[in-house]
Amino acid sequence: MTWRYFVLILVIILSDQITKSLVSYRNSFTKLNFGLSFGLFPKELAFFLSLSACIFLGVMAIFMARKSFIRHKRLALTLLLSGGISNVVDRFRFGGAVADWIPFFGIFTFNIADAAISLGVILLLYDNLPTDSFRR
Repeated sequence: MTWRYFVLILVIILSDQITKSLVSYRNSFTKLNFGLSFGLFPKELAFFLSLSACIFLGVMAIFMARKSFIRHKRLALTLLLSGGISNVVDRFRFGGAVADWIPFFGIFTFNIADAAISLGVILLLYDNLPTDSFRR
């Protein structure tokens, strides 16, 4: 993993944490999510921390084992890592919750870390599409 990926991880984590602090400071809309996506499995802090640790270790093992990843796969894994780490930071900052503040279609809220995770998943899915039929 080159230094650029570490810088990107730091930028995403800091952006996510700083925007949440600014939103909280200005008393803007913030929703504390004690569950997984869309509030599933509320108040299962030990489960989320264990899951986050496993994902972190798995992604790091993949990074270390495979030096020949193409750029967008490394980017996808970097986005997953940074979003996951920032959400773990939230769980410690907000008593087991993740702070969401960006409204999405008036139904859901999310944050920069969630956006990074979502983009990382989309890049990984795209990378695993069959090349002959879909990517031309």
